[in-house]
Amino acid sequence: FTGYSVGAGHFLTSASTEVIGGAPQQEQTGKAYIFSIEKQLNILFELRGKKLGSYFGAAVCAVDLNSDGLSDLLVGAPMQSTIREEGRVYVYINSGSEAKMVELNIELSGSDSYAARFGESIANLGDIDNDGFEDVAIGAPQEDNLKGVIYIYNGREDGITPSFSQRIQGHQVSNSLSMFGQSIASGIDADNNGYQDVAVGAFLSDSAVVLRTKPVIIVEASLKHPNSINRTNLNCMENGQPAVCMNLELCFTYTGREVPGYIVLLYNLSVDVNRKVDTQARFYFSSNGTSDTISGNVKIYSKNIACKDHPAFMRKDVRDILTPVHVEASYHLGHHILQKRNAQEFSPLQPVLQRRKEKDVIKSKFVFARFCSQENCSADLRVSGKVAFPKHHDKKMYLAVGSMKTLLLNISLLNVGDDAYETVLHVQIPKGLYFIRVLELEEKQIYCEVLDKEIHAVKLECSVGYLYVDQKSKLDFSFLLDASSFTRAEVDLNIIVNATCKNEDGNMLLDNTLTLSVPLKYEIELNAHGFVSPASFVYGTNEKDSPVTCMKESINFTFHVINAGPSMAPNTNLEIMIPNAFPPNDFKLFNTLDIKTTAGQCFYNKYPRNCSTAEKNENIIKDVVTFFSKPAKRKMYCMKNDSLCLQIHCKLGNMESGKEATIQLHLEATPSLLEMDDASALKFEVRATASPEKNAKVIELHKDKQVTYVYLEGVHHQKPKYRVTVLIIGIGLIVGVTLFLLLSFILWKIGFFKRQYKPVPQDKNRRDSWSFTSGNKDD
Repeated sequence: FTGYSVGAGHFLTSASTEVIGGAPQQEQTGKAYIFSIEKQLNILFELRGKKLGSYFGAAVCAVDLNSDGLSDLLVGAPMQSTIREEGRVYVYINSGSEAKMVELNIELSGSDSYAARFGESIANLGDIDNDGFEDVAIGAPQEDNLKGVIYIYNGREDGITPSFSQRIQGHQVSNSLSMFGQSIASGIDADNNGYQDVAVGAFLSDSAVVLRTKPVIIVEASLKHPNSINRTNLNCMENGQPAVCMNLELCFTYTGREVPGYIVLLYNLSVDVNRKVDTQARFYFSSNGTSDTISGNVKIYSKNIACKDHPAFMRKDVRDILTPVHVEASYHLGHHILQKRNAQEFSPLQPVLQRRKEKDVIKSKFVFARFCSQENCSADLRVSGKVAFPKHHDKKMYLAVGSMKTLLLNISLLNVGDDAYETVLHVQIPKGLYFIRVLELEEKQIYCEVLDKEIHAVKLECSVGYLYVDQKSKLDFSFLLDASSFTRAEVDLNIIVNATCKNEDGNMLLDNTLTLSVPLKYEIELNAHGFVSPASFVYGTNEKDSPVTCMKESINFTFHVINAGPSMAPNTNLEIMIPNAFPPNDFKLFNTLDIKTTAGQCFYNKYPRNCSTAEKNENIIKDVVTFFSKPAKRKMYCMKNDSLCLQIHCKLGNMESGKEATIQLHLEATPSLLEMDDASALKFEVRATASPEKNAKVIELHKDKQVTYVYLEGVHHQKPKYRVTVLIIGIGLIVGVTLFLLLSFILWKIGFFKRQYKPVPQDKNRRDSWSFTSGNKDD
């Protein structure tokens, strides 16, 4: 099928003419040939299709896409399929050497529609967009359910645009059209407007359509303004008040073939278009409220310049004066009215703007004027600071968890260089510390926001200064932080502060970062107290008891441990020391029956129950002497790590602030063992010591309250043994009788028993009897 499609172009030189022909079924993949015209056709170059049945070569078109004077080549493969017959067009650029063609690394596919047969027809339209490069039309007659579509592609310096510039659907022209785009022809200016028009065949509807080409206008636009603006120069008036402004002059001119009269351009002028997202523009147009965009229109005559002035006012709260202010103006064509010159002419078409890469947009920028003392206008920021605690904790060098609710981060920012623009303090505070506010916010001109929250830290970004931080200036800030959430003193807090600005010398960043370490510690106050029930008991054996009888005395101790401090007490222990033997003997006086605790658990050594003591030599004289010479009282106590004491160790675990633990200790005492000592009373000093884990993070307050003493008194019944009693009574009788006899003898010796008698009266004076008479003489 060589010659299924044909064409001609200038492939060897700009003055020669060569023929091209397609052979869509050659070798099942299809081919296209370039022939030289001599006595016979000679193949100069051949192109091969890539897929079987693609019908490569069904359409060929010679067109100078890159305007180098030599024809390039487009070859259609309308039945090439990805799913079914979508079609492709391959583009080959003339290398300039003996008609050798180089394939571009693009495949034109239109809309890549199902069964569209894109590439069924291709036509050279000439330079219809007035840019100096020839353009093409490509047909897809079966697209849109056989209605048909044609596509316009534009040439350019590097070949062709990969995407179409216009898509013309057959049903948009007329609903009666079918297979629109089966054939395309060009080369005639039907309406005499200076542009080639296009004839499109729609054979299935037995129709052909002529599409007229609109005139193309080339608009040149410019933005004129000073290169810089002095932020201190109040050169404008806004609402009767001096203001800083930048005058933006927007100018247009246009050229174009066969575009009489004038055109009207509609434009939008925007200022500070490249600012950060969600930030306010630094300039605005007062005539449009406070908007950063203003719209307008301008009437332009061909080859004349038309300009419009728009003053842009600077906002008073501008901080970023380092980033250039970008200005952008977009424009599009308004309505253009033309009258027909005579009745035989076609109605004039509305012109269109020439398509450009920049899409009818003009851009410009200006900067803020700066006055520097150094050559490179660089700032030199230095950061210093410390962490301060509340007044009643101001002498501490650590943060007591649970005690300190807030702390102050005092930061000093010093600028020893030129003015620092867009100065930002980056503060990274560890997790658990919460930013509340900056003290004296209005005076210090600082604004902070939480930038992001990481797993282990929170980052603050604080903008400093109004427009900038003055050279040779110092600013002090106090950040109020909430530390009430800390309950554990695990890892010390590291607060990192970094200062940045837009114009700092990279060699002066060493002193821009400050790391402050805040140790975390536990402040604990353990209070221990206890009591015993009964507080005293009587002991002593009874000789009437059987020798195998083992008398016991039940003793109950109760101890309380309270964490009265502000912090948790880690791994709290309670050590109870009870005197439990008379040295040098090792007989245990007390036996542990049971221990109950409300927290943790207790450990102690268990001893076998024992009532017997070492055999004593019976000596009645010694017993008597001991009875009369007993000491009044003996106090028993424990030394540190005393092996003769009953040691009970309780691990209470972590005790939160205000938490209390109770330990109940049930012991039994053996009175027979207590009699091993000769004292008339025994006073046992029981010591209980509460203590936290020993490490550098624990601060113990009022350590004297951690120790409590409980006293248990045992009183001997003071009953002597029977034989001692008999001996005492016997000795007492003997001594008594001896003393009586000795006293009687002494009295006899001294004549105590001799009686003195009165002399016996004489007989004359004697009367045999006495008669008693009354006192009345008459009786």
